[in-house]
Amino acid sequence: MGKSGAKKKKPAAAAAAAAKPPPASAELKATPPSSSLPASNGAAPHQAVDAGVLLRRAHELKEEGNRLFQSRDYAGALRQYELALRLAPRGHPDRAVFHSNRAACLLQLRPVDHEAVAQECSLALQAEPRFPRALLRRARALEALGRHELALADALALLALDPDHRDAIDLSYRLCARVNASSAASASSATEPTSRPSPAALGASAVVAGLGHSLPARPFPKKQPSPPHHATLLSLRKKRGE
Repeated sequence: MGKSGAKKKKPAAAAAAAAKPPPASAELKATPPSSSLPASNGAAPHQAVDAGVLLRRAHELKEEGNRLFQSRDYAGALRQYELALRLAPRGHPDRAVFHSNRAACLLQLRPVDHEAVAQECSLALQAEPRFPRALLRRARALEALGRHELALADALALLALDPDHRDAIDLSYRLCARVNASSAASASSATEPTSRPSPAALGASAVVAGLGHSLPARPFPKKQPSPPHHATLLSLRKKRGE
């Protein structure tokens, strides 16, 4: 009887232990740290830091990229400008400088990816629409891609900001000549001939093209002298004394 009573007390003791609250240390261990929790709005962890601190760090990275650019480490400078862009707030005008500097690096790498240069300059102009260096670099990239009219628009926009910009003036003259030459070539190719070719010319072209024998050219008849008039014959006979 004693043994059976002891066995019945064990389930009761287990139930009482389960009802007790866990110790405070266990609660702390079970709760994940706040830094490991994902942000509810999908924001990056560094967005909790002051924007001014991030912008100062972005400019430090830009200065480091400038030093690498001066030492001709263009790939390293490109990475530093990319890191600066990750820290700079969206829509901040300083992002134009970082994108334009990336375009400068891409212009130095070989082979030059002019499409990527134009894209970086476009992103710079989204942040700062009147940024001169981005306008000039995009104009040169578009010229290399053969988009002369778009390149000319950028060059003229730069001249509107700075009428004495020597590079923009030279680029505008060169692009104007190419746009005019392209327009003239398009106009001449669209013009149809006004005169109809002769049958002889058609036959000759058929022979050259291997389409058949040439058409014979129609001979021009020689002009026969008209017979003298009867009155003219009488006057001649009188002169001869006939």
